[in-house]
Amino acid sequence: MVQHRFVMGTGLVVALLMGGCVQTALLPSGQLDGGETVVSANLDEPGFLYIPRLNLQVTQGLGGGDLTGNVAGTLGMVGGGLAGRYYLTDAVNVEGQVQVQSVCLSEETRQATVLLGGQQTTRPDDHLYLGGHAGGLYGEELLAVQNKRHAYPLVGGTIGVGHIDLGGAWRMQMELESSVPVTTGEWELVPPARVSIGVFRHWE
Repeated sequence: MVQHRFVMGTGLVVALLMGGCVQTALLPSGQLDGGETVVSANLDEPGFLYIPRLNLQVTQGLGGGDLTGNVAGTLGMVGGGLAGRYYLTDAVNVEGQVQVQSVCLSEETRQATVLLGGQQTTRPDDHLYLGGHAGGLYGEELLAVQNKRHAYPLVGGTIGVGHIDLGGAWRMQMELESSVPVTTGEWELVPPARVSIGVFRHWE
């Protein structure tokens, strides 16, 4: 009973600390023309210790796809990554993404890396988009003295609302994403979803 409580308690602390580790960049909901640039800022919740995470990113249209670089941070956590999309059709994108997060714990720094590949719909005549992804989370244990590393497979999906016109070249986007570790044990308690609200500025 004592051991069970310890495992559950440890898992809960890991969930609080690592809430932001499976979060990803909020990519533009629509496809970009070649040479088009989109700069955006969004807030993600949960972040670190459930403090929202601020994410800043730039997406460059390449013609048939795009490339995104982002940096993110909140109290005690910084990170960033790269994402690339290929426009399979006018209505479907395939994407790959890598994100690295560093968490500062007292005098120590622990890191986690997320690798994801997925598919997402884009509908120029509709605000709603859907997606699915799979990948892995590779991270250091936050609470272990020996600082062991572990890899966990992830699966998840997204549902979002984009192309919300704010006037001029400004757009708003909202997204709910789920990334769930496919394992048993304490990492099951990692928050399985995040909500992002972002503002986008387009340049042709």
